[in-house]
Amino acid sequence: MDTCKQSILKKGVCNNMGQVNTIGTHKTTIATDNNVLMVTYHNTIVVKVTNNRYVTLNTGGWYTNTTKTRMNQASNQYGLRFSVYQVDFAWYVSIGDDMQPYYDGIVIDIKEGTISRKLEDVN
Repeated sequence: MDTCKQSILKKGVCNNMGQVNTIGTHKTTIATDNNVLMVTYHNTIVVKVTNNRYVTLNTGGWYTNTTKTRMNQASNQYGLRFSVYQVDFAWYVSIGDDMQPYYDGIVIDIKEGTISRKLEDVN
């Protein structure tokens, strides 16, 4: 397992990326509407939870440490069980034993503990 991912899972921090147990407030909003939880960083919904089951991740093209941190903070604060981490310049997302290369629009089924290509794949 990647050292950074291990650090996130064990300590809640990785390479001074900040605290990951609760969502930071700088340029960040949290909203709920009709069984949808949305964490927005700047103008991008970086984490969207639908029906308390499906998590959709999106960087909006901003592959920054803060974007990744907001995703991990949301996972920790709401008990979503996924993590987003980086090895060299490549991002990955994992839940349980399922690990996939990250891409915008990736969907995690937190009840099944699996990662799908898009929301249509899980409906």
